[in-house]
Amino acid sequence: MNLAFNELSFRPFAASKEELFKKMGLLYSVFAEAKKRHKFNHVVFPSSYSELMVLEDLNFAQWLSGCKPSLQTEQIRSILKRPFDVEALQDQHKDLDAYFFHEESVGISEEYCIGLGIADLIGTMGLSLTTHEFWEREQLTMRKLSEEKDAEPSDVKVLNVATVKGLESKHITDYIASISKVELIETATLADKKTISLRDDHGKNTLKAFAERIRLSSYVESIVNSLPFNPTAVRFIRKAYANGLLEVVLFWEDKGIGMVIQTTGRNYKETEAIGKILEEKYSK
Repeated sequence: MNLAFNELSFRPFAASKEELFKKMGLLYSVFAEAKKRHKFNHVVFPSSYSELMVLEDLNFAQWLSGCKPSLQTEQIRSILKRPFDVEALQDQHKDLDAYFFHEESVGISEEYCIGLGIADLIGTMGLSLTTHEFWEREQLTMRKLSEEKDAEPSDVKVLNVATVKGLESKHITDYIASISKVELIETATLADKKTISLRDDHGKNTLKAFAERIRLSSYVESIVNSLPFNPTAVRFIRKAYANGLLEVVLFWEDKGIGMVIQTTGRNYKETEAIGKILEEKYSK
């Protein structure tokens, strides 16, 4: 499982390079404990982390290059590895543009948030620095732009941890338990009662035939819609969502036709697991 580093938690900036070193050391300690207790094995950082301003006059790369060689310095360096945001999110990476954050107490006014957005998209927790007591909250709220024209942005909450003590919160431990153990549920709807809704578009007949096959799965609730063409797709699963929606592409077809499936998934992990089951049985 992955944690998502909240890059906004560099603000407010630490008073010195030494203070930031202590904060980053604590961040590593929290990750190490999360790894030990709950089997989190990676922290997803923004691919542009080296360019992030971490002090008033230094970006991350400049600050890190000035850190003296030590075990703690090596520990900090050890968590700065791939996959970064682009690789972890793949096709979902463009969806990060919809997330922004505002909080006057830490000097942030409607800025894009990469780490917290990643946490929402992949269904995990944010990992924050303790530069301000605000970042020690176990839940953070950001705003997300709607795909619907003229619709108001919505509030999106993600769990967050910044201290070892925070890992002991019942809210946090219950959540970790829920995403660690995937227990899939089956639908009670009979296959021939599951609705199929497809656009009247090129490849509809092929999609309909495939939809009639895949709706036989007990993890499929309905076929929601057709996808735009994805002629360069090479994978069956295009995207999984926390609300159970799953985008699949018939990549073996010329135009890469695909569909959106409503599965019985109740969170991202379940939807992802169902996607793998469907891929094994129905993909070529």
